[in-house]
Amino acid sequence: MRKAAHTIATGPEDEAAYRALHDLAGIIEGCTDVRVIGGHMVGLLAAAFPSAGLIERRTGDADAGISLELADDGTMHDALTAAGYTAVHSNRYVKGEPPGEQVIDLLVPAFGGTFGDHARGGRRFDAMPGLHVAFGEPITIDARLTLRDGQELVCDVPVPTVEAAVVLKAYAWSDRRAQTPKDTIDLSNLFHILDEHGADVVGGWQMRDGHLLGARRDASRILLDLAMQLRGRRAAVPAVDARKLEVLIRRWVQP
Repeated sequence: MRKAAHTIATGPEDEAAYRALHDLAGIIEGCTDVRVIGGHMVGLLAAAFPSAGLIERRTGDADAGISLELADDGTMHDALTAAGYTAVHSNRYVKGEPPGEQVIDLLVPAFGGTFGDHARGGRRFDAMPGLHVAFGEPITIDARLTLRDGQELVCDVPVPTVEAAVVLKAYAWSDRRAQTPKDTIDLSNLFHILDEHGADVVGGWQMRDGHLLGARRDASRILLDLAMQLRGRRAAVPAVDARKLEVLIRRWVQP
């Protein structure tokens, strides 16, 4: 599936994040086992599938989920350093200085249902549960990223389907719910996309079919926990319509 998306930078942090995304997209062109995840994933899906419930959220870096094979052979490390990035941590690569600092983070699939880190190819990587689901058939975004001076960065960006994005964001919310509201905002945006455009248009949806296994079962449990917390306002985020998000979760997720 291919979709077009156009998004516009409003400040230097946006521009740095767009430049990092553009660099990343060029590096992974032709790779079948890399997906752009994190804030860019949700932002591009929201731009490709406009919905009335969108909540604007910016991101400061570009995250890529890569296969264990790519982590093992050092391909991504070599490509990023050749593009001018420096490995400041094993899985974080930086080019430039703030506020124009460009940051790319690499993540690998976790073996279980919790976050951790893995040593692969002589380096350490943050390991994310559910990431293997994202390596299914992607949605390729024909992205136009407009900078403040009018320059446009054009690139093809492979992102997970909306369901796979929800799985990733459900795990992220469960891991850091007390630290940041961004995962609740991202989940709200993703469920509004799903509800407005329908499952067939956004790459399919299995989480209301019952008999779920693995990451989808974990995500279903996490999302229904989020729904209960929204009702009690324990997960309230000012920008999010808690009642509507609970409705959407219960509409689309099988108990």
